[in-house]
Amino acid sequence: MFEKFIELADIKIVEKDEYSEAIQDFDDIRDKYDAHVVACADKKGCDFIISGDKDLLEYTQGSIDIVRAPEYLDRFF
Repeated sequence: MFEKFIELADIKIVEKDEYSEAIQDFDDIRDKYDAHVVACADKKGCDFIISGDKDLLEYTQGSIDIVRAPEYLDRFF
């Protein structure tokens, strides 16, 4: 299943200057060091963030679903 996920995943490397100004828009996130993850995903139009980070998983603002890998796999595979 992991191999199928990697095959279908649209993974990109994003330079920080593409989203750095948007980091301040996510100052309501509990762990301020996670704001760059959400800002990057938002700027790039991501539907999901797949993470095991407790602070990210509790963040519910915005339109991006933040889920654990097993939940994502259950939904789509």
